[in-house]
Amino acid sequence: MQCLGRWGFFLLSLCSKGTVVRQLLSQPAVPRKVVYVGDGRNDFCAAANLRKGDVVLARAGFSLERLLQEQRMEVAATALVWETYDQLAQLLREHSAISVS
Repeated sequence: MQCLGRWGFFLLSLCSKGTVVRQLLSQPAVPRKVVYVGDGRNDFCAAANLRKGDVVLARAGFSLERLLQEQRMEVAATALVWETYDQLAQLLREHSAISVS
């Protein structure tokens, strides 16, 4: 799997979300923009497979935020951090076409 190359400490099972993102982006009707929400290190492979113009929303103080800071050159998507669910809802409203109440 692509994600394992640089981050050998990740187990194969931790990159399953990255596989799902790659499959989504390889479909004929590729979404214009993907907004991915995560918090753990198992979300990093998915974030690393996002494109420029996509957004990853990382929960503050969790592993994904730290990994995005450490590996920022490896992630093309815009990385934003949220602490509360109200902040998450606001970011989802700002970066997606869905209605969040």
